[in-house]
Amino acid sequence: MFEKYDLYGTNFLIGRKPYELRSAENAAVIQRGRLDVASHGMYHDGGVYNPSATEQYYKEEIIDSKTMFENAFPSIDVIVFGPGDGRITDRGLEIVKENYYAQRKGTRGFGAVEPSEAELWDAKVKGSMTILRLRAETAGLTQ
Repeated sequence: MFEKYDLYGTNFLIGRKPYELRSAENAAVIQRGRLDVASHGMYHDGGVYNPSATEQYYKEEIIDSKTMFENAFPSIDVIVFGPGDGRITDRGLEIVKENYYAQRKGTRGFGAVEPSEAELWDAKVKGSMTILRLRAETAGLTQ
């Protein structure tokens, strides 16, 4: 379907939902460059906007989820973190900035729409180049 309608998208995965990682359909679409993976955290339980969250919690929710997804789908770099409801503590945001290239902001919306400058921060060259490379490869613009 992605190819038929020339679709691309981003799938925000949750680490503690292993069926998302084992889905053959997810893996195939990701491998073809039609679906990018972003982290919705390990637990997606609202802890990233809890002022009492521990460093261990942040590590598992923000860093370990990224590692898990990159290990599950070795052909991609996970460059976006999307906290539940778009809310995160200052400490959580610091950790996201150290480990990702962008953070999804906002609570709901159309994930396939190109983000505006106001919706992303710190979009570094590697992240932008990864997205452009994947789009070029899937469009047959590279050798």
